[in-house]
Parts: sequence; C-alpha cells; structure tokens
Amino acid sequence: MSILQRIKRVIDGKLATINPAPIIILGHQKSGTSAIAALLAKATGKTLTLDFFYKNNQSRPFFRA
Repeated sequence: MSILQRIKRVIDGKLATINPAPIIILGHQKSGTSAIAALLAKATGKTLTLDFFYKNNQSRPFFRA
C-alpha cells in the first residue's frame, strides 16, 4: 500500500459516519445475496459495501487463531 493510499484511508476513516439504521443481508456463497443487495441499494438510493471484512482489514487479519 502506497503512502498516498494510507493517507487517503486515514482521512476517509476520520470523515466516515456509521449508518444509524443499516440493512444487513447475509447468505451463503454463490446464493445471489450480493446481487440482491446491489439491486436493493440501487433501488433505494443507498450505499453498498459488499465485502466489509476485506475492506476494513486489508493490512491485518480479521480472524485470529
């Protein structure tokens, strides 16, 4: 990760706000939940994060043994 990407990540983290009423859609792999979530987000004008574990933990593992 470059220094510019790190700076952007820090700034984005400081400016981010937590959604007070998130909609969480869970499902098994390959069952279409990502497509359904994307369609719902588009239809309602909401934002979408498909893989929040990867997005928030790129530099460190989320699960520890």
